[in-house]
Amino acid sequence: MIKKSIQQNDYSIFKTMQYLGSKHRSITKIIEQSILYSKNGYILDLFAGSTTVSQAFSSIGKKTISNDIQQFSKAFANATLQINLEEKDLISSLDKLDKLISNHEEYKYYNTFKKFTNKEEKLLDSKNISELLSLYAAFPLIWNINRKETIEIQKLHHRFKKNIDKPGFEIGPITTLHYAGSYFGIKQSLDIDFLRTMIEQEKRQGEISNWQYNMFLTCLLTVVSKIVFSAGKHFAQPVKATGIINTPVLNKRLIIDRSYSVVELFKETVTSFIQYSKNTSHCDKNIALNKSMEELLKSDFDLPVIDIIYADPPYTAQQYSRFYHIPEIIIEYKIPSLQVHKGSITKGIYPNNKYKSNFCSKNKVKDAFKDLFLLTKKLDSVLILSYSESKNSSTGNDRMIDFNSLDRLQKDIIPDYTSLKIEFDFEYRQLNKSKFVDKNKDDKEILIVYSRKLK
Repeated sequence: MIKKSIQQNDYSIFKTMQYLGSKHRSITKIIEQSILYSKNGYILDLFAGSTTVSQAFSSIGKKTISNDIQQFSKAFANATLQINLEEKDLISSLDKLDKLISNHEEYKYYNTFKKFTNKEEKLLDSKNISELLSLYAAFPLIWNINRKETIEIQKLHHRFKKNIDKPGFEIGPITTLHYAGSYFGIKQSLDIDFLRTMIEQEKRQGEISNWQYNMFLTCLLTVVSKIVFSAGKHFAQPVKATGIINTPVLNKRLIIDRSYSVVELFKETVTSFIQYSKNTSHCDKNIALNKSMEELLKSDFDLPVIDIIYADPPYTAQQYSRFYHIPEIIIEYKIPSLQVHKGSITKGIYPNNKYKSNFCSKNKVKDAFKDLFLLTKKLDSVLILSYSESKNSSTGNDRMIDFNSLDRLQKDIIPDYTSLKIEFDFEYRQLNKSKFVDKNKDDKEILIVYSRKLK
């Protein structure tokens, strides 16, 4: 591909999804510090998440390894960092999009749930909230004890129960039978299932390249993040169907979110992503990985020379897999085994196999940071750590480890390193809009640079 020249401050970012702790506001400072320590090696973005930081590194010409334990993050990295992208992929992507959605109305499960989608459409048009909620309450989700199911839907349920943890492409609409009426509308869920199935089919048939496959998956999850009906646009829990939803603001939000056309948004997002990819230069030696930090530490496979490890681990007891389990399920498209608490499915409709980070455990966090310092030592790299101070531990959002403990671990494991703390001139927030923020939870964000002492 023909690349435009890259200036140091000329980084470009495609926002893949609403992400907790996103580094959009702090990215300039992160880049400025990284440039001071970057030579000819790679920058390892260890907990890449939505790939905001990976994109910024790569778009200024830095060889980047974007890594995360979540598989959706690897798809984002492959797409946004232009891994294996060829000029012909950009030229043909819109034609591939048209082919992918050309038989949209022929997806067999639209007919299976037609009675529900027709009623949903009428209720959305009339803005009949109470009847809409009643429709959702009776929808035949696989876990809904109040469901009203046809014989055809009963057969779907039976197939699902027999194939837990197996790919669902040939079995049934995973999103629809688990999340319709809660996180998404019924028609929206069917559209998500249709698009995910078609993307996989086109890949298996060799109709789309590896980059196009990841690009389409990235755009689908970008749409999913936009339409989800939940606080903060993440996936920890859908907004409750009773009580809290009975307000004018939330009623309006429900109608807006449920009225989005998934297929139309997908077309718009793909078009936008292709234009972004044409206009943005990236390093052509990037790597996307799907590993835990512990795997990278213990692994025998060779990594290239790493100048910098950039680490933005979880700060609190809140597991990120709790907030992003649905994108992970859509990417894997395996029928989930759902978590049960006190005899009922959890409010977030969580799967049993959510990844749990040691950084989110008071009992394990020291071992997690020990491993982070050991990885730094193993790779002989500079470590740039994003972290934040907690103003008030009584909010339930206190940090898993204090700075004194971090200092002791660093001196024990990498004593030949010095640390430099850099405070940002803004505070870390748990929510995206200032009017919703608990001021007791506004915590000072900090960058800590661990580098070898000069001899």
